[in-house]
Amino acid sequence: MRMKILLSVIIALVSSQIIFTSAQTCQDPNCLKCSDSDASKCSSCTSGYYLLSTDSKCYGCSTKFKYCAKCVSGGCQGCQTGFTLQSIKLICYPNNCETYVDGDCLSCKKGYTYSNTSCLAGSCSQSNCAQCGRDGCYTCNSGSIFVKDICTVGTCSTIYPNCATCNKDGCQTCASGSIFDSQKTSCKKCSDIHYPNCAS
Repeated sequence: MRMKILLSVIIALVSSQIIFTSAQTCQDPNCLKCSDSDASKCSSCTSGYYLLSTDSKCYGCSTKFKYCAKCVSGGCQGCQTGFTLQSIKLICYPNNCETYVDGDCLSCKKGYTYSNTSCLAGSCSQSNCAQCGRDGCYTCNSGSIFVKDICTVGTCSTIYPNCATCNKDGCQTCASGSIFDSQKTSCKKCSDIHYPNCAS
């Protein structure tokens, strides 16, 4: 009887030691499962980490994929709150973003304003701006045009005399019967100047 009790105690101690040892096997705290023969080599990682095959170690998703919360070595599978997963490139970009590069928003959708990598509901801070992003205003409200990066009420022809089309850099093409001056900074009517090939 005593022998059976002693044997039971030994078995229990050995079992507890095995369980304890198994629980302490993985050296990396972010490792979900590691090699039985090498505690430093991981075979699967906890959520928010990915396994690098070259060294069998776990690395944070956000260190490789910007704003990523869940991933594999080949790409992101789930984004942090406030970000959306792009299904083809497997990268995260801010919610309500229209144009993005490398996970950062260049222009938010209309009705949203850019703030600290996010697109928040609200109007752009610049007056007469319809669409804004990381680098400021991108599209002016109807009836306004860019004048030195500022949305100004008016049209190309009212802001730039004799101009047909314009953008942030100024007048791009002159109206019919006009031509750029020698500095190409403004349009002059053919009737006011005497340039060859200028049809009035």
